[in-house]
Amino acid sequence: SEATKDLFQEPEDENRVMECYRLLLWLICHQTALAFCGSKLLDSDAKILCEVFDDCHHLETLDLSRNLIGDEGVSELARVIPKLKKLRQLVLRGNPLCKSRDAREKLRIVWQLFMKPQSG
Repeated sequence: SEATKDLFQEPEDENRVMECYRLLLWLICHQTALAFCGSKLLDSDAKILCEVFDDCHHLETLDLSRNLIGDEGVSELARVIPKLKKLRQLVLRGNPLCKSRDAREKLRIVWQLFMKPQSG
């Protein structure tokens, strides 16, 4: 459309976009609960999210249910879980990793090592 064709044409637009991304990242990192359920996230998406989660020091609940996260995504989650000191609930049901005994066991071990509460 005519209204959108001139977006990001001015040199100062780059600074505005970067400021918007900084604000968005700050808002995400200060949440206590995040939900990405049913978002069709792949292992590659989980990896990117885990890079952001490294800075989510307030996160208590993370819902990644009903996505497409498999073994590679589990490895990334296992890496970031110890850094999320306040995380008490991680919801992963409905992902391919839930069918993999090794993936479930890897997450269970990391979860227990870092004294996270058991779920039902």
